[in-house]
Amino acid sequence: MGGGEGLRGDARVLIAQYAPEGVAAAVLLLAPPVLGVVSFWPSARGHWSGAVLAARSLLFGFVFTAAVLRDGPGLGGWAALVYGPLLLILAVASFVLWERRRASRSERR
Repeated sequence: MGGGEGLRGDARVLIAQYAPEGVAAAVLLLAPPVLGVVSFWPSARGHWSGAVLAARSLLFGFVFTAAVLRDGPGLGGWAALVYGPLLLILAVASFVLWERRRASRSERR
């Protein structure tokens, strides 16, 4: 048994109990919706970066919802019911806009 195995267990506990506070929590929770909204600008032009920004928002929404619902319903369940679908709707709308603009750009050529 090497010394690294004990550190792996400590790292798992540290990651499982990490809860950002203050500005870190605000950035962590506000960055994905901002990415979702900002993704509309390149998506409206049919640029690939719109889909990339929307994908990050969508993936974070899935991860956040899964993490909140992992511990069972409670106050966090309401956050998952509002925040998860918000990110899903923003991302899907951006994907649809990107696909339509990309299709119209390819028809013009």
